[in-house]
Amino acid sequence: MGQRHQAFIIARIVPHGSTDGKAYYRCLGALHHQWCYGSLPLRAANRFFELVKNPVNASIIRGELKSLHGKYGRYGQKPDLNAVPCPYSVFLLTCAFKIDFERSYVSGGPLQHGLLPANMGCWDGDNNDGLTILDITDPVNPSYAFCLGPETDADLGDEPCTAEDYLRAYFPDLGPASEDSADDATMLELVAKFDSLPFLTEEKLAEAWPDEFGSSKSPEGRRPAARKSVPKPLPDNPPSSGTIVPPLTDLVIEAAVARNLEYGTAEEMEHLVPSRTVEIKQVLRTHNPFPDNGLALLVSVLGEELKHTSGTLDLTGFSLSPDQLTSIVSELKNIRIVVLSQSPEVKIDHVRALLVAKPEIDRLELLDTGITEKALFSLLQEHAELFKRVSDIVHPYLCSLRRHLNPGSFHVFASQAESFIRFNESPGLMQAIPAWTPAKIVQNILEFLTILIDDKSQTSDNTQSILIPAALSAGLRKPGTPWKDASLPMLASSFGRLHLGGWLFLFKQKNAMMASMGRGSSESKYAFAKVLEHGVQAYDIKGFLDEMEKEGRGPLPGATIVQEFKNLVNSKGGSKAKKGSSEEDQPQALSDIMRALMGGLNMSDESSPDLEPKTSLFDSKEASKYVTELVRSATQKKNTSATKGPPMTL
Repeated sequence: MGQRHQAFIIARIVPHGSTDGKAYYRCLGALHHQWCYGSLPLRAANRFFELVKNPVNASIIRGELKSLHGKYGRYGQKPDLNAVPCPYSVFLLTCAFKIDFERSYVSGGPLQHGLLPANMGCWDGDNNDGLTILDITDPVNPSYAFCLGPETDADLGDEPCTAEDYLRAYFPDLGPASEDSADDATMLELVAKFDSLPFLTEEKLAEAWPDEFGSSKSPEGRRPAARKSVPKPLPDNPPSSGTIVPPLTDLVIEAAVARNLEYGTAEEMEHLVPSRTVEIKQVLRTHNPFPDNGLALLVSVLGEELKHTSGTLDLTGFSLSPDQLTSIVSELKNIRIVVLSQSPEVKIDHVRALLVAKPEIDRLELLDTGITEKALFSLLQEHAELFKRVSDIVHPYLCSLRRHLNPGSFHVFASQAESFIRFNESPGLMQAIPAWTPAKIVQNILEFLTILIDDKSQTSDNTQSILIPAALSAGLRKPGTPWKDASLPMLASSFGRLHLGGWLFLFKQKNAMMASMGRGSSESKYAFAKVLEHGVQAYDIKGFLDEMEKEGRGPLPGATIVQEFKNLVNSKGGSKAKKGSSEEDQPQALSDIMRALMGGLNMSDESSPDLEPKTSLFDSKEASKYVTELVRSATQKKNTSATKGPPMTL
């Protein structure tokens, strides 16, 4: 049962053994979706593009692609790709196809459920409703193609087609004249988002899958000439000046900076700094090692930048010593983000020195530096206290799907009561994030809890889906910023070990279907919990934030978010209406039917004011029992499957 669809990410990669450095398309990730057709692939692709265009996410993807150049052969050639060569990009792809936070849409199981090997043929999967192919060679300027499936009633063959052609295969009368004009307008707005994106031609796809596209394609898969998919022309880019001669002002700045460094004269630079910060900074960046007598000028330039960058201290490519770095941050104020990327000279000592001098940082970016995975792991493991006020760390080690836990990790344990759903024999979900602050963790918990407390979510076990890892992986963001616009600087990883004094969030979701038949609890349970020697201590959000202040963690969440959390867990019965839901969200509709057949539950979206709150607080005894049961089950599963990894203990 289903309307099966596969999604692929491709990018141009220099193959192993290349003598000319030319890059060719290769598939770098594949995903199977059991129920994806009509407008759903377009919605998912658009969500993916929104994620990859985020500047932080894009920089992580670029690093992931860079690491592949020269390592693998072209399609069908050795050395072959591993199954998931780009785990971060695949995580974003899976999130985009399985979750829509704004529409409260959740589909499918955990991350691993539905992943396909990157080296497969694009038509080798079980397919009904075609393909989505997304090019991330340049994440901020992606391109795309769709292919219609073998069971689609259209004459487009299986050649690549535009978003509009794919959608019109399902809605041939799409347009303002139809009866459902409001729905049509929404779909046409969705199609219009693809008009500005480059279209992946068959010649490009043949680089990734030569057996399925290009000259080797069978005549049966060819589209009639009159039905060839023709993308709309892209807007013209302004012509480049093509000059290779530096402007005279740049030459003047270079000479002025040289005199400043040689003689320590800053007078002639003072009038240039406000208007020429980019050019001055570029000249300073070329000095390796960086001279001490250039610090005053650099601080002046960075101070001017901070006025216009919302607290971002960008030291990309600079070769500073740890002492020079601490000197700079000590002289500047309102620093929220520190970027030390693209500098091999940056080592773990820089991070240690920075966090001593500037403990509170919203985001620390460490891409393409000299900081090894082992060094970062050791610092997190042995000096977790340094990260009490750091919301996000951007480093390849933390953007992978490997376990990267430490004594300071924050865990989320979640399950559904009386659930008959099991992925890999797991009774629930246990995920963790290696660095966090109270503001970030409450924001992210609220993101997934809003969906899980919804009655409609309680007819299927969304606690085991990618919902919680996706929400937990989001970076700290301004209140009101939707998840789709968030950076995902660190990926949540599977549970490994609980540490004394560590923190958890527990959520046991009621099973509305079973509760209607008198089985299981009629309410969900939650708690923030601290690991003690013989169990856990449970807290509500006020108690949790009080403890955060005592521990010196920060920043704390704002009053608005705290009140929103309280309102959510104290909400009355009933179901929150999904925004923008449609008949295409078939698994959700089936859940509604099952609710009616098995329990006779209220299917309206109206709340009943006389119902008791749907969510209550675990007491410490209940919380300890809940944690012990989940850990014991995970430990037994681990011992049975002989999975490698650290022991799971409470």
